Amino acid sequence: MTPEQVMRGRARGAVFIGIGIAALMAAYQFATTSSPEGPWSPIMPFIFGAAGAVCIALGAFILIKMRNVAVESAKTDLNNPQGRIVIVLFAIGLAALAGDFFIDYLPLGEGAKFAVTAVLLVVMLFCFIAAARIVRSIRAATGTSK
Repeated sequence: MTPEQVMRGRARGAVFIGIGIAALMAAYQFATTSSPEGPWSPIMPFIFGAAGAVCIALGAFILIKMRNVAVESAKTDLNNPQGRIVIVLFAIGLAALAGDFFIDYLPLGEGAKFAVTAVLLVVMLFCFIAAARIVRSIRAATGTSK
């Protein structure tokens, strides 16, 4: 395997684990809350719980498989000026995501909270996509990607 394939495999494993954690959180929400129309289906927590367990197991399997590969994973040098831009964009995206969490504590109306949440999520999405594109160009320039 090439270093790029190892890096993609590790990223896929981490994504599966993240999806599994999100599915387990959804199962918890279905199990502990009720909808405005009445109780949720009693099967929903089990469906999301099983999907979460399968995703976490698949992600762990992929990560263990990638750990045993003898090829060193691709490294991205973020010490140049473009790398600093990536770090700043990533930090802004994380700050927007954290700010979205704290919107409920502001004394705003529902419409204003919705608008601020939408703006923060768009900022987060833009920052993460821009950072990913810059990292891809850095890798292409250094020859660590296909």
